[in-house]
Amino acid sequence: MFIYETKVHEQWIDCNEHMNVAFYYYAFEAAAIELWDFIGVDQTYRTTEEIEIETKEGHIQFIQEANIGDSLRIESQIFHILEEALLLGQEMFCGEHILCRFGSFTEIVCRKSGQPRALAKEVFDSALSVKFAGSDLPDWLVRRVGINRPS
Repeated sequence: MFIYETKVHEQWIDCNEHMNVAFYYYAFEAAAIELWDFIGVDQTYRTTEEIEIETKEGHIQFIQEANIGDSLRIESQIFHILEEALLLGQEMFCGEHILCRFGSFTEIVCRKSGQPRALAKEVFDSALSVKFAGSDLPDWLVRRVGINRPS
């Protein structure tokens, strides 16, 4: 697991006086970038290898609102990894209260061709250190968007 911490800034607040939806994504992206840096896919690696990190799909689940000044902790785990892609699950907390979850499928691509590109072995091995050890994906990560209607 990789942990990223930040605070809710005044400019992140919307007209309802809660954290704006866009900034939940922003915070998750900032945490993901830190995770990529941690496993070795930092700006130098991306430039040298001529690669980009592209989020191909994402799903967010809002649970509770964040407010100005709240301290946020984002816990990120890699749930599935291929040489050129990963499934990332992130949970946002304020203290012990879960605020939001985000699952994303991210692919490493060649900047010039746009085709998938394998990570170097040492980077792939480093990513394994953040990989979830269990075999089952959590329900929230595989949940489909839908309307829950009473039977």
